Amino acid sequence: MKKKILKELSKVAGHGLDGDIVSMGLVSEIIINDDKVVFSITVPDGFSGDIAAIREDAETKVAALQGILAR
Repeated sequence: MKKKILKELSKVAGHGLDGDIVSMGLVSEIIINDDKVVFSITVPDGFSGDIAAIREDAETKVAALQGILAR
């Protein structure tokens, strides 16, 4: 399941980033508990993009996976 989650998170780009959040090393933690997933996105120093849009995009993509409730 973690590979599927990372695959979806690797589609999160833009919003002021120079790449996707996985290849940039910004996903620091993924916790899976039954049907719930919690993940952390590290904000790079000096980032001036839209972190709220990045978070929302990431949550939407992970929540679209069958059987997952992203938090």
